[in-house]
Amino acid sequence: MKTKHLTLKDTVFLLSPSMFPQEKHKATIKKSIKVLNRLGLKVVKPVMRQYFYMGETVEQRLKQFNDFLEGNCKLATPIVGGKSCIQLIEKLPYNKIKESRKLFLGL
Repeated sequence: MKTKHLTLKDTVFLLSPSMFPQEKHKATIKKSIKVLNRLGLKVVKPVMRQYFYMGETVEQRLKQFNDFLEGNCKLATPIVGGKSCIQLIEKLPYNKIKESRKLFLGL
């Protein structure tokens, strides 16, 4: 599958498919946003609420993913990783992902 490429002023979506960002992650996240901005990219951070150790419930994390697919962002990258992202694997909209031709990064 051929994907789109990033250009200046494109938007990057920071999502949390697994763990909720902890205090120890905040400095790295801020630094990453600054680097992306210096590269000429805009950054969108979804509103997240902690659900146990995760960044929201399964349904809310899937909604974050859908918001990315339906929005104008061209790239999605996780803020932090974690083992609970496995909860999303069977529920992801794979046809929608293929049609979107959007870029995804992983950890």
